[in-house]
Amino acid sequence: MTSRRTFLQAGASAVLLSACGRRRPTAEPLPPPPLTTQVIPLGTLQPDAVALNDPPEDADRFPSAVLAGAMRPTSVRLTTRFVGRDAVWLYVWAQNGPREVLISEPLVVDDAGYVRVSVVGLEPGRWYRYCFIEARGGVHQARSLIGRVRTAPAEDSLLPVTIALSACAGRTNAPWPALQATATQDYDLMLFLGDMAYNDPCRTLDEYRESWTWHLSGDGYRRALQRAGMYAIWDDHEVADNWNPETFPRDRLEAAVRAHREALPLDDGPLWRSYRWGRTAEIFLLDCRSERRPAQGKYMSDAQFAWLRRGLIDSPCQFRLIANSVPITNMPGLWDIADDDRWEGYPQQRLQLLDMLRQEGLEDVLFLAGDFHCNLVTRVEPGQPLREVVVTSGNTNPLAASLAQRRPDQFDYSVGAARAALLTLDPIRRTVEIRFHRPKDGGVDWRGVL
Repeated sequence: MTSRRTFLQAGASAVLLSACGRRRPTAEPLPPPPLTTQVIPLGTLQPDAVALNDPPEDADRFPSAVLAGAMRPTSVRLTTRFVGRDAVWLYVWAQNGPREVLISEPLVVDDAGYVRVSVVGLEPGRWYRYCFIEARGGVHQARSLIGRVRTAPAEDSLLPVTIALSACAGRTNAPWPALQATATQDYDLMLFLGDMAYNDPCRTLDEYRESWTWHLSGDGYRRALQRAGMYAIWDDHEVADNWNPETFPRDRLEAAVRAHREALPLDDGPLWRSYRWGRTAEIFLLDCRSERRPAQGKYMSDAQFAWLRRGLIDSPCQFRLIANSVPITNMPGLWDIADDDRWEGYPQQRLQLLDMLRQEGLEDVLFLAGDFHCNLVTRVEPGQPLREVVVTSGNTNPLAASLAQRRPDQFDYSVGAARAALLTLDPIRRTVEIRFHRPKDGGVDWRGVL
């Protein structure tokens, strides 16, 4: 069998691997770790009596990006890492409106230095700004970056939505120029499609925590995450390269999962869930890693598959986006060397899903994926209407460069280099505009409308 990692990094060579020994029994699903998230209602507003530029931002005490996530019409989750010694407070204010600020009670800082807050009572579809401030005796000592986040629109909204996409931000690509270029654009939210952190060398909880801090303190992440809230799925490198849930050491997996949950503003419960942005789009986040059972030929659990099927059918939204860490596209030629690591290696569930979409007449479905270290706009099957967008913000794969030239019936765009990728969904026109920007100058490398 050819190593997927070798295939993606070298672009063409094959390395034969062998394995021996009996497979361990199928692992039980790993429950989310018990983490404390404070709930703060946006109810008591105070006049803005402080200048938030005084004190200035302090990257030593707040080394990580500021992160907003789990955006719903009336709530968001906020998190960052703090390594100071005094109390930490959260400030939240509307971007456009009276200069009134929510000032929280002192935040709980966990043993790894993370603060996690769920802010409720917000207005749908509104932009807010926020920051974390260290204070002693009422005197500000330091603050984090000032972030901004937009709540999801009201359920009947039909406004356009712009989404920035990211995946595969490998360690050697820091500080991730593609993410720096992304941060120069306007977008309502970011969608991370896996391999957000390359934690392969990690074994212990402390190592996973430090790896997440190292990634999230990179300039590309700090800039891009400062501009909008995020949703995220994971792929393999958040844990280890191409890890198998049936055989992976339980203690190492527990450490990886805990560090992942601590670092990102995720909802409780399973990683697979969906978020609606009015009636414009419903975003389905899949977990195509921890629920795999290769020995059973399952790409995801029966429960997740049934949830996805029902959600796609019942969604009232114009667009249904499926965030999927590894592409579902029927890839040609050499790409099939590594098909055991993606949907094509699990043909039964792949065909079940694609057949269901055809039978239900669900045409406004768009798959989004990472993993391949390239940027693609492709048809899932040659000559068929279903489309997929594949992105990379860092790692590269030269095999992708000629796909659009050699297979124009399937590939509209292909490049084996990092790009800033954005989608704009227009529910009135029923169009999806896709843009890829070059990191070097920010210019548009390709633009298309589906």
